[in-house]
Amino acid sequence: VNLFERLRDARLEMAGSLLLHTDLQIKAIFREVGYKSLSGFEEAFKEKFGMGPSQYRARFSTGA
Repeated sequence: VNLFERLRDARLEMAGSLLLHTDLQIKAIFREVGYKSLSGFEEAFKEKFGMGPSQYRARFSTGA
């Protein structure tokens, strides 16, 4: 795993946590974790977690 992959994974893990533990909108979360475009964020998130951010929140969130 190279440095870029570690950074990407850390950003996506943080995004996952924000999705589950806050009421922040996805467009605020992708900026908060350092992505410049929503589409790039959604693509990377889906690659890592196997589902989009909205699906992830709906499936795993216990409420913020």
